[in-house]
Amino acid sequence: MMRIKTVNFIIAAFFIVFLVLPLCSMLHRITAEGFLSLVKMPQFKSAVKNTIVTSLTATAISVIIAFLAADVTIK
Repeated sequence: MMRIKTVNFIIAAFFIVFLVLPLCSMLHRITAEGFLSLVKMPQFKSAVKNTIVTSLTATAISVIIAFLAADVTIK
C-alpha cells in the first residue's frame, strides 16, 4: 500500500511541476494589452479554427474506433 502512495505522489509531483506551474506562470505574465494584440492578429482566427477542427476530427475518429473495438470485443 505504501508503494502505491509513493507512486501516486510521484505522479502528482510530476504533474504539478511540468504542467500546473508552467501554465500558472504563463497566465500570470500575460497582460490585457498582450492578449488583445494576440487576438487581433490575423493568424489567431486561423489557428483557433485549425485547433477546433483537429480536436473534433481526432475525437470523432477515436470514438468510431472505440465503438468498433467494443463491438468486436462483445461478439
